[in-house]
Amino acid sequence: MTGALEQFLRRMHAERTKKTLAGIGPGGWDSKALANAQGQATATSAGKVKTIYRLYTEDVNRNRTIATVKRYFDGATLLYGIGLDARTQFADENAVVIEIVSSKTDALQRVLDLAGDLRENNAQISILITRHDVHTFEVTETSPTQGTL
Repeated sequence: MTGALEQFLRRMHAERTKKTLAGIGPGGWDSKALANAQGQATATSAGKVKTIYRLYTEDVNRNRTIATVKRYFDGATLLYGIGLDARTQFADENAVVIEIVSSKTDALQRVLDLAGDLRENNAQISILITRHDVHTFEVTETSPTQGTL
């Protein structure tokens, strides 16, 4: 974390109140100052990049899908919704997006292996995978300054 961002977060954490602000969370955060501090940190934190992988598939066998994800990754988020596909004249189907955040070098290979297993297990024609590099920041129980950016 850059010095400017860390200093800002320490000051804001010390000054925060008990009220919650929409989109910001608990405390009296100065959103403009936070955005400026984050912008400065992003430019200097190239070594803190993680990758988000998203796998899009039909929600066919939820328990088996969860067990398969657990075989490859320690953590993931499964988001459930409705999928529409032009190949089926936009008929709706139950869908799941599996989101994995990782900085490990072998993550892409594990994502591809996971997608292959899910495609086979769920009898899918294909599974869409997207990949995005992101800067991450975590707010912990003790203080927002415990995270990384």
